[in-house]
Amino acid sequence: AVNLVLSTVNAVIGEYIKSRQDISFVPLGKGANQETASSLRFLFKQIAINNKSEYKEKTVFTDGLIQDRGYFYYYLDFSDNIEGEVREEVLDPQDVILDPGAKEYDPTTWNEVFISRWMTPEEIGALYGPEYVQELELAAANGTYGHDSIEWEAPNFGGDHWNSESFFQPETEEVKRVKRIRVIERQYRKLSRVAYFVDPPTGDMRPVPEGWEPDRVRGFADSNDLTVMWKPERRIRVTITADKTILHDGWSMFSRIAVVPFFPYFRRGRPFGLVRNLVDPQDMLNKVTSQELHVVNTTANSGWVFQTGSLVNMDRDDLATQGSKTGLVLEVAQGAEMPQKIQPNQIPTGLAEIGSKAGTFFREISGVNEAQLGIQRSDSSKALDARRQGGMIQQEIIFDNLARTRELRAEIMLEMVQDYYSETRLIQVFKKNEDGDEEQQELILNQPVYVLDPETQESVEEIRNDLTLGEYSVVIGTIPRRETYDEGLFDQLISMREMGVQIPDHILIQNSQLPDKADVVETSGREPKVNPHFVVTNLRRKPCCLLRIGARIECSVRRIVVHLAASHGGQPPWTQAVGTLGSGRC
Repeated sequence: AVNLVLSTVNAVIGEYIKSRQDISFVPLGKGANQETASSLRFLFKQIAINNKSEYKEKTVFTDGLIQDRGYFYYYLDFSDNIEGEVREEVLDPQDVILDPGAKEYDPTTWNEVFISRWMTPEEIGALYGPEYVQELELAAANGTYGHDSIEWEAPNFGGDHWNSESFFQPETEEVKRVKRIRVIERQYRKLSRVAYFVDPPTGDMRPVPEGWEPDRVRGFADSNDLTVMWKPERRIRVTITADKTILHDGWSMFSRIAVVPFFPYFRRGRPFGLVRNLVDPQDMLNKVTSQELHVVNTTANSGWVFQTGSLVNMDRDDLATQGSKTGLVLEVAQGAEMPQKIQPNQIPTGLAEIGSKAGTFFREISGVNEAQLGIQRSDSSKALDARRQGGMIQQEIIFDNLARTRELRAEIMLEMVQDYYSETRLIQVFKKNEDGDEEQQELILNQPVYVLDPETQESVEEIRNDLTLGEYSVVIGTIPRRETYDEGLFDQLISMREMGVQIPDHILIQNSQLPDKADVVETSGREPKVNPHFVVTNLRRKPCCLLRIGARIECSVRRIVVHLAASHGGQPPWTQAVGTLGSGRC
């Protein structure tokens, strides 16, 4: 089959690779400030680098185009930091079951989601506790939900894998052959009664931390002039099971479902991707290609026309079976007519037209034209760019939904950071110095400092870059990839210099593709060293050159004087003085 779907998908992915996301934050009040917003931006860059988010997003984007949907999964990882770090994973779209009643793109409106994973008993024991290992290894002997819940190996020497209970014998040695168990995580909303701290003057509300005793809640409220209010709320609860064993059942650490989707197209709970609408044109192209090949094969051996008795070395049946072979030798009787091969019919023009229509359907449905595929030739680069931009019109909805997914990702990570990044943390960031060069610096988050209170003249403690306070709005921007951005910026700088704008040399070098740009900038800023002995020696060796240079300067001055004299209708008074410079011929 001629797979045009692959080239179409690659063209859309290529458009995606040209740009990358840029996340920033805008303070909205309640303790938020611009300094903390900038710190959040640096923190999110580090989180993206640690999670390799750029590559994971490309995977989710490709899943959405091909499998109609892609998913991110978020959790706190305590393996490297006891306080927890934000982690981002990519889920297999086939392992996620959405809420059947979901009608909107935003997961905050979903009621539930199921996530299925295959895990070994050892992996389950490492995540949820070693006490579950033996229980799960004995699960097959005690009855299971069937072959789709537990996978084990048949007790044979070859080690073939079977998923049928008829091959399992509940003996001690055979119990250890349980290979993998399906673990199902369900995140769903459940109505609960929740306590809130309320600030009476502003009406601002914050939930009481889970696990606080009533005396502690009352003491904290009294000391901060707060009131406590109870109200019903639909909270997120997480239940994780492995076959008939409950591994975890409790309230989620987050106030929203920890799954963020990407749907290229989404309409009232029905997502679909780019490939789904290209299946029919691909089938049409495959059928036409198959028909053309069938016509060629059937007409290749079209037959022969010969006079009875004209062949000496074979009869009619031999010619029918051997007439299409390579190197055929026909011996014709003397005086007989030569056998004539029947000319095959031409391929019907209708098949060729249908094949061209299939290619047209691909371009019209996907919006990917020849310019985006890189197969169109044009003498004008501007015309080619215009064609490429025109093809992007139908794909804007895909990238608009991608921007929506990026915003949802930033919102859930912002919630995780404000709730659990409460202790002092040190991150490494890159900032530009006075010379415009990027240098690595340390940024301290949630840093306690002592400042002087102007009213009491006493030192009070405050938190600098406090991530837990304030409300921030997420702003998602798109910038070109570093290589494309640098090339475009360097071309703009060269054009500005050619137009007369005084662009410093070090700015050009910094935005070029030269290796070791910092060393080149440092070298270019030094004054060139001149060897006086070299200068004197060359002046002595080339006196004729100096005389020629002096004569050219004198001739230039004399031409200027003559031009000025002519423009004033006579000779200016200082002509004689200039004339004394020399009388050489110009």
